[in-house]
Amino acid sequence: MNNINIGDKVILIDDGHSDYCGYMDGDILTVIEINPLDDFKYVCGDGVKHNCRFKESEIEKYNQIA
Repeated sequence: MNNINIGDKVILIDDGHSDYCGYMDGDILTVIEINPLDDFKYVCGDGVKHNCRFKESEIEKYNQIA
């Protein structure tokens, strides 16, 4: 479990549907919504492109080193 919550920054690690979403591996997105009953339960976006749904295996929590 990634322990990801709404508002967290996540990094895209394995986007099997990036052509559809317009995002690429390494993109940093914000979690906007979580749907626990959906396989693609994390709704994420960058505030510019449209939001997209991701599986837990496609993202991980982004830990910015300050």
